[in-house]
Amino acid sequence: MTGQLTGNVMLRFLSRRGADHTRKPRLKWPRLPDEVSFGTWMAIVVLSAMCGTGVLFLLNTEARLIEYHGYSTLVAVLFIVLLVVYRTAQRLLISRAGRGIETALHERRTEITDKVLHLSLRDIEDLEAEQVMDGLSVHYAALSQAAVPLIAGVEGLVLLVFMYGYLLFLSPAAGILTLVIAVVTAFGYFALNKELDKALEQGAASDSMHRRFSEAVVHGAKELRLHAGKRAALEADMQATSQELSDRRTTSAVLFSQVISTGTSVSYLLAGGVVFALPVLNGAGQDDISRVVMAVLFLLGPIGSVINSVHHYSIAKFRLGAIDRFEQAVDVCLEHQQDEVDLGDAPFAGLSLQGVSYAHRPDANDTAFAVQDLDFAVGRGEIVFITGGNGSGKTTALRVLTGLYPRADGAMTLNGTNIPPRPPQAYRDIFSTVFADFHLFPKPYALDADQQDVFRKWLSVLGMDGKVSEGADMLPGHLSTGQRKRLALALALAEDRPVLVLDEWAADQDPATREMFYKTLLPDLKAQGMTIIAVTHDDRYFDCADRRYHMTEGRLEALAP
Repeated sequence: MTGQLTGNVMLRFLSRRGADHTRKPRLKWPRLPDEVSFGTWMAIVVLSAMCGTGVLFLLNTEARLIEYHGYSTLVAVLFIVLLVVYRTAQRLLISRAGRGIETALHERRTEITDKVLHLSLRDIEDLEAEQVMDGLSVHYAALSQAAVPLIAGVEGLVLLVFMYGYLLFLSPAAGILTLVIAVVTAFGYFALNKELDKALEQGAASDSMHRRFSEAVVHGAKELRLHAGKRAALEADMQATSQELSDRRTTSAVLFSQVISTGTSVSYLLAGGVVFALPVLNGAGQDDISRVVMAVLFLLGPIGSVINSVHHYSIAKFRLGAIDRFEQAVDVCLEHQQDEVDLGDAPFAGLSLQGVSYAHRPDANDTAFAVQDLDFAVGRGEIVFITGGNGSGKTTALRVLTGLYPRADGAMTLNGTNIPPRPPQAYRDIFSTVFADFHLFPKPYALDADQQDVFRKWLSVLGMDGKVSEGADMLPGHLSTGQRKRLALALALAEDRPVLVLDEWAADQDPATREMFYKTLLPDLKAQGMTIIAVTHDDRYFDCADRRYHMTEGRLEALAP
């Protein structure tokens, strides 16, 4: 628990350093019970530093005794004891603090994941998939890699303070000389730090762009294989972006190398200053010089640890700042979420739209597609078809109807109850859907044992026996688009919700399956009391619907089937 508190404290500090200072950072790291004392962790840090400094003191003491032809077994034993305690405290410190940071990151990731899962589809689309993936996963991987070096750097910094105190005890002049060199070095670091932050940000932007092109290689493999010109154009973009990424990462590497080389130079400068400058400054003798040189050499270890942590500190600060900014964006979206509304337990009887409108966000040309003045009604056990040309707004209308998009104007009612502009979860729970851009999860989530039996029954009806695994990953990679749609429909029907919404489901089916869908499956579902709302282009089956609506340029018109 102490390590977890340590993780929270360190991450809070890094968040403040990495946050956008133009707005107040929202730091909601998890709180721990009051009985956990941060002083316990600090005590381990101080104990480790004191033992490390004590080792140096005992070495100097024994060396001086040997110089005068003496030897102390007690000093040797104390040396071994302090060394064991130092290593034990150091391992305890790093392991517990590392575990604490991972726990804090897990809780932060879980909290943000919960927020993202409560966003509307429109909010998710506005945030963009890549930003969501980075905010939920990618940034945390980089933070995990930086955790242990950062903790070691903190321990090294405290040890450095104690050893510097011992150096002052040995020689105030050497201590002042060391402090002057350290201050000059610190100014150099702060000058590099701003450039380093900028280089990391630019590198992240180039990496993001190159990742998008890389995804195109996988998802657009068919099109690229069939079009040499398209393949060459993508390759040129990837080469240009790769070069840009290489240049920006090289810049970061150069800046990091300056930090590292500065630290190494400082180490040599400290030793050289003691050997060459100290005798001139205060006339120190050979005995004093030897002890001071040993103290300076011992300073090199914690100095190296601190310098190594600078690189990881910059990365962690950047990543935590990105996580904070992502959470701020999510919180802004959540501020507009609608409160839940009690819709009662009455069975589905019907829903309607009166004068409903919705517009997408404006694009770069300040234009936005909109659906306007939608009037629509459907009752229990009805089959309603929605027709229209490509781009007429059918899918957008379905997303407004199912509560995925918040309407701008008009009224929606369910069983006669008014639904707010951002429909509550209870409203969305009445729909089972297979959209044109549907997603199949690796497991049949939220299906109990009885529903899984129903699912297997529908797999058989839809000709999918033997196509789906019974294990944790039910999705083989070789399913055709039509088979994937049949699998999605089986899952939707197993949910046993009152309204089934289908977006061009039959478009990728063979003629026999299409005939079965319109002539057998839909009538059977209707007989069971299910309501079906389906987007279709199959004009030969329009007579299978009770009612038909036609979409033209974002407007809906009721027609005869």
